[in-house]
Amino acid sequence: MLSKKIKDTEMGEARPHLANPALQLSEDEPSNGYLYLHAPRHMARKDPQMAEAIHLLNKHSKLAKSILKAAKKSKLSFLRYEFGNGNLGDCDAKVLRLSTTNSLIEDAAAVIPHELMHWLNPWSDYDAEWDGRTRLLYSLTSEAGAETCTARVAHEMYLNGYTEAFNFISGAADKTNSKYAPLYRAFEKTYNNSRTIGHAHDAALMDAGNETFHCYFKQSRLVKTYGDSALLDYCEYLEQHNDDHPPVAGYDMVSAKEMAKISKGQYLIYDAKLPLEDDVLFRGNKLLRQAFDYCDLWHVFNYKGACESDIGYLKKKSALINDNNPFMDVGISDVLTEYQEQVKSEKSTEFLDVMLKHAGAQDPETAQASFDFV
Repeated sequence: MLSKKIKDTEMGEARPHLANPALQLSEDEPSNGYLYLHAPRHMARKDPQMAEAIHLLNKHSKLAKSILKAAKKSKLSFLRYEFGNGNLGDCDAKVLRLSTTNSLIEDAAAVIPHELMHWLNPWSDYDAEWDGRTRLLYSLTSEAGAETCTARVAHEMYLNGYTEAFNFISGAADKTNSKYAPLYRAFEKTYNNSRTIGHAHDAALMDAGNETFHCYFKQSRLVKTYGDSALLDYCEYLEQHNDDHPPVAGYDMVSAKEMAKISKGQYLIYDAKLPLEDDVLFRGNKLLRQAFDYCDLWHVFNYKGACESDIGYLKKKSALINDNNPFMDVGISDVLTEYQEQVKSEKSTEFLDVMLKHAGAQDPETAQASFDFV
């Protein structure tokens, strides 16, 4: 899911003329209200921007065309949706949703390619026994695969004459420095370097995809954003379950590579090398690491049936105390309740900030300021 605007300011340009005359023809309308790739004229009549975005993708990107073909065969439906929380889009096995606030360039350059990759490699629930770091790795890997797809599609469009897409997402059009822009610049730089040293086009695309996928884990702001989401999911899970198993690390390189799969035996990357060291995984965000450590302690406590005298629990608790973990004794139920109230009131907040408030720790904005760089 894309959870933030690609640009720091909302696009305000007039929407361009729809260039594909075939989309102006009439067609019998499906009756269920959703839009489908096998009914392009109905889509064009109901949502001309969506139809034009798909036309541009089919015309200018070989990768996008192949994924759209698979989506059409599977009868994936499309829906314009009012999220109300800043999301650009999301996707499940049956429906790809695009925000009502998206511009044409956002739909074509960023959201549709990203969500189609999630459709190809659908998100499944976290394994119950996974520890916090494994959950974070799973979340980041899923997003890295989707962004690698986005970068390659936009670059193919650029090479095939539609330069606006790549210029938009890379920030070249207006010097925008969104949290995603470094990924696309890494793709472009690696592709150009590979071509310079004599690699063929397809090989250069693979080189660039591999670099972009691994570049994702180096982006502090992305780790913070999706780390916050994984932390929330972990706390919600722990609040609702008493476990029959201890928290374990369970995500491997082979599984991670599957998030960059585009068809059977075909991938956008060579391999997946995961950041397993804490300093690399959390990008120096100590508070985020400590929050996950506290959740793991709670996981052990649930597993041991609330036995505070268990040796494993006491050992882990002692390690958190020695680390000066600020979240010791925070009531997760209270944190979840306050966070949900803020979401309902449409206040923009992060789950970690609410945890910090309940911990009586340093002011969240001050505490996190040093981590807001790319």
